[in-house]
Amino acid sequence: MEELPARTASFPSMQDLRNLRQLLKNSKFEWSGLSIDERWRYHAYDYAFLRVRHGLDNRNYPLDPDGKWFNAALCEAAERIYQPRKPLYSGERPRPADTVRDPQLAGHFRAQDAERLPLKRQVQIHGERLANGDPTPEMLAFMACCARQAEANAAIYARRNRKAFAPEARMSQAQINEALGVSATEQRRPKHEDPEELRRSRIELGLEDAPESYANGVGG
Repeated sequence: MEELPARTASFPSMQDLRNLRQLLKNSKFEWSGLSIDERWRYHAYDYAFLRVRHGLDNRNYPLDPDGKWFNAALCEAAERIYQPRKPLYSGERPRPADTVRDPQLAGHFRAQDAERLPLKRQVQIHGERLANGDPTPEMLAFMACCARQAEANAAIYARRNRKAFAPEARMSQAQINEALGVSATEQRRPKHEDPEELRRSRIELGLEDAPESYANGVGG
């Protein structure tokens, strides 16, 4: 059993955690870059994060598979920096599964949440990038899941709005008339746009001479 670290003024704090992460990064993620005290604190922060943010009361995790660096007292002390903060607004953004009225669609969103959220937690545990900058396998799995779900939701949207995407929605007015059995000859100009009506009005107002046929009543 490794000796437990002496309590320091900086533990627990976000600044202490940032310093530990920087030390680990400087050593190219080799544990030798941390002293025994620093390693105890580093794992305490990880265990506290898993407990507070994800409800996982584990005694081991991928960076400490044998649970060698778990200490309940240190983890409990580290938990305080991960306590939920007060929301800036009235509450968290509601999930679609909690807001849609259609029970079938709500069930679909709940199933997607159940698939996606565990993958997101794995990314939070293992990180988004490897030491060489490539995405971690957990990140790739999470991204693939998000893309798959986005495509599925787009397909559902298209099906539920199929009237807007139906062929008749993209037809010209003439094509619509033809489909409805209305010929072009059945369309009439509005009276105020008909040249003959405009000419008749000009004659009645004395703005234009009436032809002989109009005077004899033929044009009326």
